[in-house]
Amino acid sequence: MKRKKKMRSSAALVLAALLAVTAAPVRGQEEAGGFRFALETEGTEETTVSRTGTVVRFLGGAGRVVIPAAFDGVPVTAVGREAFFEARGVTEVEMPPSIGRIGEGAFYGCVRLRGLSLPAALETIEDWTFYGCVRLSRIEIPNSVRAIGKNAFGWCRSLTLVVIPPSVGVIKAGAFLGCVNLETVRLSRTTLLEENAFPPGAALIRQ
Repeated sequence: MKRKKKMRSSAALVLAALLAVTAAPVRGQEEAGGFRFALETEGTEETTVSRTGTVVRFLGGAGRVVIPAAFDGVPVTAVGREAFFEARGVTEVEMPPSIGRIGEGAFYGCVRLRGLSLPAALETIEDWTFYGCVRLSRIEIPNSVRAIGKNAFGWCRSLTLVVIPPSVGVIKAGAFLGCVNLETVRLSRTTLLEENAFPPGAALIRQ
């Protein structure tokens, strides 16, 4: 009996050692150029598989903002959740093509944001991403986007025209609700629309 307990204890120690070697992603945060970055490293204690950076907070002021393609040699691949939350002075944002993810509510309440081009690697526009960007008058949605989340463009009341690429399979509830000046929406016949995806007065042109 004692021998069995000893064997189980030894097995547990071996398993713990293996888990320690196969390390979980390690994150650290650093600040530079008006941004706070989270740097994530994936791999083992001996071998680094990859390193990526996420913009977790905008610390700068007003005007045009350029998100760098890399920080300290590490590619910037994401804009984190609420990274630009209520950054009221930002008027324009330029993103590098390396950005593949923009977190929920990333640009929520950026009331002076007029326009931006989304990167070609982006697959989803998350919930509440541009909610309340009341001066956003233009948005270019790339062909890589497959879904537009709930309230993603809610109350972007300066939008007048939106072209949805055929890659978008679903537009979720309230995605463009409150866009009172949105007159024309061009989208695919196969795109699924959830409840109140667009304001009642918008003309939907299915292509």
